[in-house]
Amino acid sequence: MVAWKRGLFPRILGHYGPRCVQCGFDNPLALVVDHVKDDGHLHRKQVGNTPYGVYADIVRRGFPPDFQILCANCNTIKLRLTYAMHNQEDK
Repeated sequence: MVAWKRGLFPRILGHYGPRCVQCGFDNPLALVVDHVKDDGHLHRKQVGNTPYGVYADIVRRGFPPDFQILCANCNTIKLRLTYAMHNQEDK
């Protein structure tokens, strides 16, 4: 909620686009910032494990291309497919 109050998330949507890049869903209440390279765990360690820390860092760095907007459903699907892929590689 802090990120919304400080206007960070609307600025991020203004740069990366106001809809999910996979399915086009556009309700901002269900949109999330996705780490394209699946390195969100590393990014959160650097900037703090809060949306505010992540969003503030994205804005501070001038909206790098390492991020995209996904809806919650597409983000969950990506997460599950990524885990499934990694589990297959471990076998």
